[in-house]
Amino acid sequence: MYKHVVVGVSGGCDSMALLHSLYQQGIDVIAVHVNYHKRTTALRDQKAVEKLCYDLRVKLIVIDYDDQGSGNFQKDARDFRYMSMVHVAHRYNCEAIAVAHHYDDVLETYIIQMQSGRKSRVLGLKEKSKVLGMTVYRPFINKTKKELIAYSEEHGITYYDDESNFTYDYRRNEIRHALSKKSKTQLEQIEKEMNLKQAALDHYYSHVDEALQGISDSFPLEKYKQICDSYRLDVLRQWIWNQGVTDYSLSKSQLEDFDIKILNESLDEELGYKKLCTSYDSIVIFEPISYSYQLHSVEAFETMYFKLDNVGSVIEGISLNKGDFPITIRTPQKGDKIKMRYGSKNVNRFFIDRKISHNLRHCWPLVENVDKEVIFVSGMGCDILHFSNIPSVFVVKL
Repeated sequence: MYKHVVVGVSGGCDSMALLHSLYQQGIDVIAVHVNYHKRTTALRDQKAVEKLCYDLRVKLIVIDYDDQGSGNFQKDARDFRYMSMVHVAHRYNCEAIAVAHHYDDVLETYIIQMQSGRKSRVLGLKEKSKVLGMTVYRPFINKTKKELIAYSEEHGITYYDDESNFTYDYRRNEIRHALSKKSKTQLEQIEKEMNLKQAALDHYYSHVDEALQGISDSFPLEKYKQICDSYRLDVLRQWIWNQGVTDYSLSKSQLEDFDIKILNESLDEELGYKKLCTSYDSIVIFEPISYSYQLHSVEAFETMYFKLDNVGSVIEGISLNKGDFPITIRTPQKGDKIKMRYGSKNVNRFFIDRKISHNLRHCWPLVENVDKEVIFVSGMGCDILHFSNIPSVFVVKL
């Protein structure tokens, strides 16, 4: 049991009952209410939350929704709500976030999954999950809506229903209304069907997890090519998710395209803010980094990518002239060239010749002089004018 948690409280029956229940159990709670200002009754809901928190002497944080206007309000609102709760949890050193999903929500989610046809390894909702690295748990996952209403009435909790839940504007509302008309036996049958499918999924994904044993941010091509065709695409999907790309939709056709390119060792794709590509004997996924530091003299300087030092290997040293300053130490750019004895060489050839993986190239430090000429690539070499057995500085890649 967690001792210090953030609770998402909307003002509706479920979340108000959750806040009261956790408080009664002696758990130290911080309530978070997001006001979306979408309904004329939004302030009414906020005041109900404020009153319950006042009565329980619970800290409340009210956050006004910042509408990004992407066109998908439900998704944007959900993302904003969880991001806000995670922020509060970190700020107050909370162990987890508690949300009021219940048994009815589990069945609703399962039906939505079945209707959409989207691939998922979890049917319905899990009691615990991770959102932005924070544990989210659902204490009411085995409680029905009717039980939560009864709890609220028993403890005199004032709550208000979101009027939009009674419309058919959203697919979830349609499903919710349809489920409310089903008998207990029918609901149990839906749950049984879901559990049987989940058991089959668990068995299937045990093979996926086995294939990913020991694989981190670099997936050996040889091992990938040995994976059985029947579940290789799901191994790829799960590996991509494991690298933190969970907010990017991956369709079957897209994964098939990736798979063909991987087998041909020609993959080079962007997934949101990350890059996915084959690089020599591996598949790699990384977030491209760009930095640029201007220096007017040789001085002690260190970043998370490189440091300037007075000691290092010969290949890390460069002899700088007064006319080179100010120098810029930056990441490689397309078209970078360096002057060698035998003519200019594309900087990218340094990486290719040494088989430097793409996930390392993007943050490699190189030195540019005042004339915007690349004069040095750390650990690889300098141009014809700056080589010396007595370097003035060492640029050490970290």
